[in-house]
Formats: sequence, C-alpha cells, structure tokens
Amino acid sequence: MTTIKDSCERMIVKFRGEPVFKLAVAQQMSYDGETFFNENNVTLYLAELEEFVSNFITYLAQKEKNPDAPVSALSLETMNNKEFDKGPLAVEHLPNSN
Repeated sequence: MTTIKDSCERMIVKFRGEPVFKLAVAQQMSYDGETFFNENNVTLYLAELEEFVSNFITYLAQKEKNPDAPVSALSLETMNNKEFDKGPLAVEHLPNSN
C-alpha cells in the first residue's frame, strides 16, 4: 500500500499544480507524513486520482479537436481484449523511483 500511496501522491501533486484540472465530484484528500492507505480510505484517495485522470483524457481529446471530447474515453477499437489466463500484466514506462 505504501508504493500505491507514493505513486498516487506524486500524480495528484502534478495534477493539482495544473490550473486546467479541477475536482467536481471527488473530494481533495490530504497527504502528510502520517497518511497511510488502508482498506477504509484507499478508495477515497483513488477516486480523486480517477477524476483527475478522467479530466486529463478529456483535456487531451479537446486538444486534438476530437468532436466527442466531452464524452471521451479510451477508444474501444484501440483497447486489447481481456485475456484472463494470460498471467501478470507487464507494464512499460514506469517512472524511475530512484
């Protein structure tokens, strides 16, 4: 959970620094030295991140002059089908934590 918290916090700080991204639904969570994710609060923190990511997708769609920008999401044509027996997902381009 500590790894998730640190990654989430880094992304949230970047989104909060941009005047383009404002929360409308999720509440702004606080991060300090005593903040720990647990089963009771992790959804609240991830909801904030989810709303910022959703706003970012819409922002990129508007920037590219997509006519469906207000309802943009990941295109179904470009998404891969879920393979349940494939095993762990290999994630590329992870930020270097060092």
